[in-house]
Amino acid sequence: MQPLQGELASFCSWSTSGMQIDGKGKGVGSATWENYEYAIKVYLGYLVRFEKVAVPSLKLFTDPHSYVKYISFLDKKETSIVTIKNHISLAKKVVSWLACDASRAESLVFADVQQWYDALRVQLIQKIPRKRKDPGVLEEEGAWLPAEDVLALFEDLRLKALHMCKADELNPVQARALHDACLANCMLGYLPPIRLACLRSLQLPNEGIPCLDKDCKSSQCKGNRLAVKQAALWISLPHHKNQDKWDNAIIEVALPHQLDELLHEYLVRGHSMVAPGQPYVFANRKGLPFGDASSLTAYWHDLMKRLGCPAKFPPNRLRHIFVDERGGKDRAEGPTDKGAAQLMGNSVKQWSQSYDLKFHRREAAEAMEAMAPWREAMLKKAKGKQPAVPESEGQPSDGDLVIDLAESGDDEEDLGDQSVGDEVSEYESCDDSNVDLTGSACAFP
Repeated sequence: MQPLQGELASFCSWSTSGMQIDGKGKGVGSATWENYEYAIKVYLGYLVRFEKVAVPSLKLFTDPHSYVKYISFLDKKETSIVTIKNHISLAKKVVSWLACDASRAESLVFADVQQWYDALRVQLIQKIPRKRKDPGVLEEEGAWLPAEDVLALFEDLRLKALHMCKADELNPVQARALHDACLANCMLGYLPPIRLACLRSLQLPNEGIPCLDKDCKSSQCKGNRLAVKQAALWISLPHHKNQDKWDNAIIEVALPHQLDELLHEYLVRGHSMVAPGQPYVFANRKGLPFGDASSLTAYWHDLMKRLGCPAKFPPNRLRHIFVDERGGKDRAEGPTDKGAAQLMGNSVKQWSQSYDLKFHRREAAEAMEAMAPWREAMLKKAKGKQPAVPESEGQPSDGDLVIDLAESGDDEEDLGDQSVGDEVSEYESCDDSNVDLTGSACAFP
């Protein structure tokens, strides 16, 4: 059996290959592979620590009994169903890779495992509902800030950084503060919240530096970078989430004057102290590039703590905060939804699917408000269809007998109060506990 590192190297080569004879779809990018590798090590680490597995191997993905214990563990930690589904998709991919060099007997077993994973996924979707927290709930939990509060925090950081720049020379602490002001204001305010991967890979405006993207296959590409055009700073992003869908169209825009000014001060006076010799704009406390999303998230949490931010949330929540403001009734004057969505690397449709946490409630409320004028319009339309009533119609003729009940002395029938017994239905509440899959029907025979 191959050592784990050898298995990972072989699986990486198979997963990232542009042509997969034994696989389905296209090869994954380097960022996706990093997520794969991390998830694999988390699963195997669980088995080593809690199940006392002595030799970790990718073949353990073919053991449903071990994997279902791991999924139960994730569920008890309140892992989202989206993350769990991603874990299962990866497990199926590992089994597909193992099946490439398997014997006929092993291939039949692997096929059964694949079907088991499919059944497990369906059961989990039914048992673990997707959680979509409302901004009001997140705010109560200290995990949300309105857009105006976020921008006020970033603006204060920008002004303090520019005030520091009045000094003839900057010290390393001031250079780091300038770096942080640039990072925060590139995340939201002057730009819609572009993807963190674009910020992590943003290169200096140096034409001598080639594209450093591991998956780039163009010799002419300059990579995600700041660029100087017409004496102004631009941001150029050839590598973004939708580059394949958009036929490699580049997201490229000129930066507003105030952000241009802030970045210019940092690039000229602060970058050499923050990240000496590094080709990337932003760097961690050690002066190294942000290698993955988790490193930038950890840096973000530390930055928000130092700024005294009253809420704690990951940097990608800025996308939810921005879309929440743009979807509200009292939205401020700003960019078109389509333009902002394209800069964010997605679409307006994706806003409602992924980022607008109030989408369903807002749409329902707007529909209810629109029902009143619709009802009036329907009644008005129906009234217009009624035939005109002649003036003589309905008036008594001379030969008709008109009886005035008030003068006839006949009493009206008093029906009295009719009480209707209300039916009360009682419903038993069902308190769902954590899902324990170890004894479920999905157990592999």
